[in-house]
Formats: sequence, structure tokens, C-alpha cells
Amino acid sequence: MRTRTLLILAALALMLLPMDAWAKPEVKVAITAEKEISVVENGQTVVKRVAADTVESKQTIFYTLTVTNSGDEKATNVVLNNPLPDGTAYVGNSAFGEGSTILFSVDGGKHYDTPARLTVTVKKTDGSTEKQIADPGQYTDIRWTIAAVPTGKSLTLGYEATVK
Repeated sequence: MRTRTLLILAALALMLLPMDAWAKPEVKVAITAEKEISVVENGQTVVKRVAADTVESKQTIFYTLTVTNSGDEKATNVVLNNPLPDGTAYVGNSAFGEGSTILFSVDGGKHYDTPARLTVTVKKTDGSTEKQIADPGQYTDIRWTIAAVPTGKSLTLGYEATVK
């Protein structure tokens, strides 16, 4: 009898909790990599994007990240760290993402900053070193901080990289 009373009290306590105590965001990310190809359709040459299953040197790859919140609460301050794939170089000014702040890293994701503040140390011909603004091809990682992903909504982020 005592066990049953405890179970009933526990069930009542759970029912008295506000429903938003159960609510939570559920964010998932899907990534696609595509390349552009030219095909002839109805006698016209058109450019299409297809999966980048195989790539060639100097080819541009279009990476798209789809961020979806399938939870029952808005997700806020979502941070996505994306290392650039080995053998690729970031294409300057190509990163996008509505409602997000985009930062970059040149040290494998240890530190992130805006392009104007990203520096690398280079060795000069006289053996000394100096700091220079990093070239976009030197970026190793991209970070998106998304202010909010509403419930049941998806956002699209992306960037371009060339195959070395």
C-alpha cells in the first residue's frame, strides 16, 4: 500500500510540473557537398549541382549545412564548429548563414575571430618573423553562432572551398 501511495504522489507531482519543464530544443545538422557540372538539356547548356562524390584539383565544392530544430522549444545560441575538409581551401567571403555570426580559425579550431583580426606568423627571408592577416586559404575552421532556431524550422548555412 505504501509503494502505491508513493507512486500516486510521484505521478501527481509530475502532473503539477509546468509543461515547459519538459520542453527542449532538438537540433540536428545535415551536411551536403556538391559540385557544378555542365549538361545539355533541350539543346541548351545548363549548370547543375550534383553530389561531389568525386572531385578534381582546383574544383569548387559547395558545402551546405541544414540546421533543423525538431524539438518543442526554440534553440538559442546554437554553435556549429566546422573544420574545413582536408585537401581543400576556403573561398573568401563565401560563408553565409541567416541570423548567425560567422568566425574563422587558422589554428585548427583553438581560437576563432573575424577575418580582419585573424593573423598568422610568417617567416621572412632574413629569418625574422612577422604577423600578417591570414589569407582565406589558410583558414582551418568555420564557426557559426546562430541566435535562434525556432521550433519546427530549418536554417541553411554554407560555404565554398576549392580542392587543392
